[in-house]
Amino acid sequence: MVKIKFLSMATLPTIPAMAEIIADQFNLNNKDVLAVMQAREALGSTAIAEDMIMPHVELPNLAVQGLSFINAQSKYALILVIDSQNPDNQLIGILGELLQSEMLIKLKQVTSQQALEKFIKEVSLNVIR
Repeated sequence: MVKIKFLSMATLPTIPAMAEIIADQFNLNNKDVLAVMQAREALGSTAIAEDMIMPHVELPNLAVQGLSFINAQSKYALILVIDSQNPDNQLIGILGELLQSEMLIKLKQVTSQQALEKFIKEVSLNVIR
């Protein structure tokens, strides 16, 4: 199952705050989420654009995988939640489409859960199954 979540905030949260948000959105253990997010950040920047980061949450045996998009006015986070042992191919395909610069520009214009779901549905039509 793939879950898509949207959150609008005044400022981009810190990694610990993002971990708490993701744990809540995807019903995961906060300590596990924080540990993998911090480990990934320690490897280097997760910036995918000047104003957007893409932290990763890779854990085994996830019942639900997906994306969480945080729109913090002029800063953005696209958080990938994926099973480290059995990644969802459709999710990987959607992510590949989203990482194209023109798609990132459109993603930044999303301002609601409904708009994000519609956008992801449109993007998924370009994904080869």
